[in-house]
Amino acid sequence: MKRLFTLPVIILLIICLPIISRAESAKDVVKALMKLDAKFQTGLTRQDFSNGLADVKYEVKLFQLSEEVKKCPELTESIKKALNHYEWANEVLRECTGACIRLSVDKSLAQELLKLYPEAYNSPIYHVDYGNMYFLMASPLISLICSKASPEIENAMKLLTKCSQETNETNKEPNKKQTPKKKKKDS
Repeated sequence: MKRLFTLPVIILLIICLPIISRAESAKDVVKALMKLDAKFQTGLTRQDFSNGLADVKYEVKLFQLSEEVKKCPELTESIKKALNHYEWANEVLRECTGACIRLSVDKSLAQELLKLYPEAYNSPIYHVDYGNMYFLMASPLISLICSKASPEIENAMKLLTKCSQETNETNKEPNKKQTPKKKKKDS
């Protein structure tokens, strides 16, 4: 008897949980980005950063499955930009070994980073070697990259509020009541 009752409950949960989890997905992505940003600003280890980024990516995947992606394209773009900055910071961290004060990277990675973050050219971050390797100061570079994510997160918060208000207004529009048509009397 218990099996007969348990099976429908499990099926119902399998069907309903994704719908419930997607309901707040944009809000959850922005919260996860804010949490990672706050952790970065207060200091965190490579492992903590990697785990925080994994949490953000999970929320982004749920968001991408939701209808909000289509309803709020500006928000989606802002989230992608912030995530992209953190992914580049993570890429730099993956290149690090040991204390990682001075990072040695190949020419193509250095050029890509310097194209995305041209501020690094005129700072102590950027050092060129005579060859195919570039030396970058890891900590200031990571700080520069993550500092670019913060304004995107703030923008995403504003866009989330805007999209939420638009969605609420759309849902609150009164349904037009149809007035019954009067039947013509046959004379």
